[in-house]
Amino acid sequence: MPENLKLSKVHPSCFLAVIALILMAVIAVQFRILFLQPIFTLVLTIFLPGFAVTQALFSQGELQAPERAAISLTLSLAITSLSGLILTITHIGVQPPTILLSISGLTIIFALASVRKQRNSFSLKPESEESSFRAKLSSLMRHHLFLIAVLLFTIAIRLVSFYFISPDYSTADPELLIVCDVADGRLLENYTSLWHYLGLAPYSYPILFHLLLAEIKILGDITLSSLPLINAAFSLIPILFMYSLVKRVFKDGNADISAFILSTSPIFIFETLSGTFKARALAYALICAQLYFAIRILQGKK
Repeated sequence: MPENLKLSKVHPSCFLAVIALILMAVIAVQFRILFLQPIFTLVLTIFLPGFAVTQALFSQGELQAPERAAISLTLSLAITSLSGLILTITHIGVQPPTILLSISGLTIIFALASVRKQRNSFSLKPESEESSFRAKLSSLMRHHLFLIAVLLFTIAIRLVSFYFISPDYSTADPELLIVCDVADGRLLENYTSLWHYLGLAPYSYPILFHLLLAEIKILGDITLSSLPLINAAFSLIPILFMYSLVKRVFKDGNADISAFILSTSPIFIFETLSGTFKARALAYALICAQLYFAIRILQGKK
């Protein structure tokens, strides 16, 4: 083996970054730091848990950046909403301390698992060619510049719609009142049977969607009128999964075109606008996640 090559263990830098973000989120929420509280609330609820799980399940280089981002967002939404459901059903309650403890605890557990996975993996690289964070960021921007532009366009469309086209629509939506009830601990009064929890009862509403928004509202101290903006984040997930699916199947430039077509589709835009305040954007995200993992499973069996 050449002298400038050696087997090096992957440094658990991701674990340290996750711990640092959790600590900053806890401080921002507990001390109600202006501007930082809603930002770190979103990081803690819709990104960190899924990112830790993804790091634990997939090795370095197994996923591209768009795939890792899409899976992280989807798993975070599932973990956050399910933890809120458990806290509510067990009558512990969705309060800032309990939400922080449950989400942070699960995230740290998965982050520790990712460190163990990284310690068991080795990289054979020249010592002088270890890529820096700046080089990785530059490579990410260069290879996914068009996709980043599509994602920014998606966010811009929803912000314009929310603030300029239909600014008063969301305040009249009855589902906002249900989120308030959930945040105040009255979830069991709105969902009185198992069929309500499964979303199969007549006129039932998506319970996990309401729990997720209630947790974000409680932790981030976000006003009720601003909650529909969360749909803008949900609308990014189907685009990321569409890009990843086409990239995995065809392995060419069709991925950029597919992401652009989906982002500009009138039906997709209308169904996922922030002003509608429905769970449709989340539903599209989960459907795309199922298709993505189905394709991975089928490819693995070949």
